[in-house]
Amino acid sequence: MSMSTKQREQTVSGLRGYLRSLSNRRSSGTVTADDAHVYLTKKTNVDAMKIRTRLSFINSAFSNGFSAVGEVASTRPAAKGRYITEWSAK
Repeated sequence: MSMSTKQREQTVSGLRGYLRSLSNRRSSGTVTADDAHVYLTKKTNVDAMKIRTRLSFINSAFSNGFSAVGEVASTRPAAKGRYITEWSAK
């Protein structure tokens, strides 16, 4: 079943707010896609197996209001230790 545009916008907005809040609470001030995956798993019905859909939400969330500040190894087993971007809220 497909999401409506409104549902998609609400999911991206919720994800962006979660990431911004998390970034502000951390001493490093950074968040990663790993954090976004945690949100999508716990707070939405976006299936973990639909990786392209998840990446679309994650890319949309980070595209507005965040700056890339570095790279770190992913902690998710599915990412197999690949380096992912660290982001800081603008």
